[in-house]
Amino acid sequence: MSTQNFAELVTQGWPGLSKTTVDGLNTYRNLVLEASKVQNLTKLVEPEAFFEGHLIDCRELLKTDYLKYPAMDLGSGAGVPGVVCAWVGGGDWVLAESEGRKAEFLQSVVDTLPLKTARVFSGRAEKYLKTQTVGSVVCRAVGTVGKILGWIEKCSTWNNLILFKGPGWEKEWEEFQKKDARLAKQIQVASTHEYVVGTENKRRLIVNLVPRRTIS
Repeated sequence: MSTQNFAELVTQGWPGLSKTTVDGLNTYRNLVLEASKVQNLTKLVEPEAFFEGHLIDCRELLKTDYLKYPAMDLGSGAGVPGVVCAWVGGGDWVLAESEGRKAEFLQSVVDTLPLKTARVFSGRAEKYLKTQTVGSVVCRAVGTVGKILGWIEKCSTWNNLILFKGPGWEKEWEEFQKKDARLAKQIQVASTHEYVVGTENKRRLIVNLVPRRTIS
């Protein structure tokens, strides 16, 4: 399908975006698809699959009030949600990526759009967080809540952890509380944002977790 069809899809599925913003999302998708020919960034190449698999998550995140800036996209990969949210919604973003080739790709996206409110950190997120402060840490498809907290628990330089999850979230949270009581005592769910995607109404959630020290 053509670039024009993707633009029409974005315009219909994400109302209110300017032509400049839609054009930028077109450019971003083209960059992802081109880079995916030589490295593993996405298998969602068709316009509808790309929109539903990537952009809807970003649209829904921007509907919430969870984000605190600067926000870190931990394990940014192809740049979702950091690149898209920075392009559409503004706000300062750190695109943290430990794989060198993916970090190089992200830098090329930042330079090409150009994206003035995002910067790339090539390295492990916890290294950045040991010396730099962010408002939110955002994770999408990088691991379980226990695994992610294990990376960043000793970094007190973030206010909330935002996770993208599917229908298995409740089971994951329950198992985390049972298997890692020490970490579970340090964090709690502040709120969740639920939505469905596609004709099959696939359930997705954005989970907003906060350290217990922030709750009175």
